[in-house]
Amino acid sequence: MKTSMIKSIKYTALLLGIATMPVLASAGTFKTITIDGDFSDWDGVPVFTTDITTLGTPPLGFTALSVANDDDFVYLRVQYDGSHLVNSGANQIFITLDNDNDANTGFNIFGLGVIGSEVGWQNDFPFDQRGGFNSGSIDNGGASIAPFFTTTTQQEIALSRNATFTTGGTVIFPNDTFGLGVYVNTDASNYELIAGTGSSAYTVAVPEPGHAGIFLAIGAIGIIAYRRRCRS
Repeated sequence: MKTSMIKSIKYTALLLGIATMPVLASAGTFKTITIDGDFSDWDGVPVFTTDITTLGTPPLGFTALSVANDDDFVYLRVQYDGSHLVNSGANQIFITLDNDNDANTGFNIFGLGVIGSEVGWQNDFPFDQRGGFNSGSIDNGGASIAPFFTTTTQQEIALSRNATFTTGGTVIFPNDTFGLGVYVNTDASNYELIAGTGSSAYTVAVPEPGHAGIFLAIGAIGIIAYRRRCRS
């Protein structure tokens, strides 16, 4: 009986540790970001990528791209190589979503074979890229950006996970893992792209269990341990 009780205690401790440990399976960061130009929300969010491809003389440069998500949005923080008047003239900001993390599907950005974009945004305006650069429209997919159309060193952006393709009606974020990128260009010979795809793609995070969930797990573990002890 004593040996059985010791085993039950060890078993309970093991399950309790599993139930209360942080979620480690996701590569992303679960956080709600307020799109208001105050970047203190991004404290604790790691840089997603600094993988930059440059050709010629682009109108501006990138230094880092950070990404987070909650249940409704994917958030981007774009950092530039200096102060630039963005969302204007040559400094149009293009966002690209490789929603199946497959460079062989969607629009091949600059023919690089780096990211196959199913959805694009020019500044805040979304469009379907499954059949080419702009092959259709997106419903409820406008991006929120701050600061917007002003001189800045960085911007934060929110993309709705509930937006849908007008053709077909499916959500634009059908998978938990996807590639993301941002680029600028004056023409096909002068551009800069920052992107994370393939093995460096983003995987959405889920919230850690709250106290109520932990207490329910502890209760369930206690019942299991009690039943095991009674059978011994």
